Amino acid sequence: MGALLGRRNDKPKDRYSRLDQEIENSNQAFIMDQQQQQELMIRAQDEQLDMVGHSVGVLKNMGKKIGDEIEDQNLLLDDFGHELEMTDSKLQQTVLKVEKVLRLSDGKQHSPTC
Repeated sequence: MGALLGRRNDKPKDRYSRLDQEIENSNQAFIMDQQQQQELMIRAQDEQLDMVGHSVGVLKNMGKKIGDEIEDQNLLLDDFGHELEMTDSKLQQTVLKVEKVLRLSDGKQHSPTC
């Protein structure tokens, strides 16, 4: 009878061990599927990060070129401002000379010539 009891105990164990094995296989399949999905997501994120990195590099180059252009424009504006100051100074000197000539010519017109 012990053998019979042992067999009865073995059958439920076998039944449960098969169930445990099926659960284990199901869990392993789920875990592998999740790992594959995560790997796909990571690859997609890596590709997106590469694209973002490339875009940042392009923007960096554009920013540098814009900065260089602004520097060049500032130099040109400084030169232009200096030339304007020199022209203004010359114009003021010319105006003073013209005023002096006008005063002298006004004096000659009013003075009697005889």
